[in-house]
Amino acid sequence: MLKQESMKQPAGLTVCFLTEMWERYGFYIIQSLLILYMTHQFGFSDVRGYTILGTYGAFAYIAPVVGGYVADRMIGYSHAVILGGVLFCVGYAMLALPSSQFFCMGLAIAAMGNGFFKPNISTFLGTMYRSRDPRRERGFTIFYVGINLGGFFATVSSGYIVRYLGWNASFILAAVGLALGLCFFIFGFQYLRKNNQLALHKQPDLVLWSKRNIILLYTSIIVLIAIISECLTIAALGDFVLLASGIGVLIVLFMAAWRCEKQERNNMIICIVLILMSIFFWATFFQAFYSLNLYVDRVVDRDFMGHVLPTPLFIGLEQFFIFILGPLLGWWWLKLEREKKNPTIAVKFAISFLFMTIGFAALWLGNYLAGPDQLVGKAWIVALYFFFTVGELLLSPTAMAAITELAPARYVGMMIGIWFVALGFGAKGAGLLAGFAAVSDSVTEEAQILSIYNSAFEIYAGITLVVFLIMLSLVPYVNRLISLHQKQH
Repeated sequence: MLKQESMKQPAGLTVCFLTEMWERYGFYIIQSLLILYMTHQFGFSDVRGYTILGTYGAFAYIAPVVGGYVADRMIGYSHAVILGGVLFCVGYAMLALPSSQFFCMGLAIAAMGNGFFKPNISTFLGTMYRSRDPRRERGFTIFYVGINLGGFFATVSSGYIVRYLGWNASFILAAVGLALGLCFFIFGFQYLRKNNQLALHKQPDLVLWSKRNIILLYTSIIVLIAIISECLTIAALGDFVLLASGIGVLIVLFMAAWRCEKQERNNMIICIVLILMSIFFWATFFQAFYSLNLYVDRVVDRDFMGHVLPTPLFIGLEQFFIFILGPLLGWWWLKLEREKKNPTIAVKFAISFLFMTIGFAALWLGNYLAGPDQLVGKAWIVALYFFFTVGELLLSPTAMAAITELAPARYVGMMIGIWFVALGFGAKGAGLLAGFAAVSDSVTEEAQILSIYNSAFEIYAGITLVVFLIMLSLVPYVNRLISLHQKQH
């Protein structure tokens, strides 16, 4: 009985699960609708829409570095989560205003909201567990289910919300979702504090809440929001800021590696290779929200038994396949591990790009087999998301596990933060690559549109295939370095 009680998950898991589920609900409503909204409502060209979406995605994933730092050194995790949630609500509500200027400002506020919310809800959950707590892995697995549940409900419902209630209602509902998540967190936090169930692990030492510190923090947030808003409005400025940020991150990475001992330096090199290569993965994977979203909207036969399926519904296939394939792959890796046949980190990472290549090749074939009406069958999109999801499950957890294992202990937090920065640069890269699939207003014939998408899919497949071959050639080298690390531990 005592053993069963000791394995019971902390009450904080329920609080974080519900908070994150509703936050992801709002986030994925926005992600699945943005490119459609910009092209349909504002009449933006494909290129302009992809550029804004790429810049927004980049800042949304880079901002957690700032949010995590501020939480660690100033305001604590719970306050950062609440601040991020409030910024999300305000940003999403501003998207409902019929003005492109308010639109960019709303995206900038939402990006900063993600910066404070995303890293700190996970860290807050982590404080519920003691060091080497056997419940931790299962707890975070349950938490990950909440992330995907929120995303699945969002992508399944967002298209119908727009169809029957309009664009503004979808953004308002995204804000409502965040408000619900905040309510769960605030009341749950009060409950945990009242019952002495907050941190079992260390919390950051907080700076005294002086008037000066409050003014400094919120002034900095306002300045950052203004900068991001300008970067979204002026494409060249956004490209410059992100390029400078990328160079800065690389300098920090190589300086950190240079200071390490030989074995640690080798481990850092492996982490750097995985992080840099992952940018190409996310740049193609995020096409789901970019070119593939418009592709489904324009040339895919969405009729199902006389009912036209909404475009964002197809993005939900990713979460659907995660629910099915995640446990199956977990069981399969465990079985192979027992038989000492489990593929190495480098092999799994390389194969993830091969599955991406197969996915784009499937779409290319679907275009080739399009019917007389030049519409592509739904089955090809289902196949694409199947291969996408297998690739994601091979790459994302594998890379994060490798980074946490290989990076020197003093750099683990920094390397995980840079992993999320890589997602941001992947999002920006996705905006650039989506330009190959841009369809101008002058192109109206279905055959021409299909031809443009076909050329883009060939490029995407070519990129992932080249990265697959590069990673495959690096497998012996990476395996040797990992083997040396394991012998020392």
